[in-house]
Amino acid sequence: MKKIEKAHQNANGQDAHAWWCLYEGANGSGFLELVDSYRQCPKEVVCEYDPKEKPPSVKDMLNAMKEAFK
Repeated sequence: MKKIEKAHQNANGQDAHAWWCLYEGANGSGFLELVDSYRQCPKEVVCEYDPKEKPPSVKDMLNAMKEAFK
């Protein structure tokens, strides 16, 4: 786990408290999960290996997910 970030909408698009669990793997691989409580974020996950030329920053990952849920 790299970071837990508070979201302003839950997965249903309703205003509620939800949390992004951000994970970082090898060579820029990563994984995001939206959960209802920060306590639901697993400490470790197995994510698909998908190397990138330049690893995205946490901010880039959060912005991409926020855009996807608009």
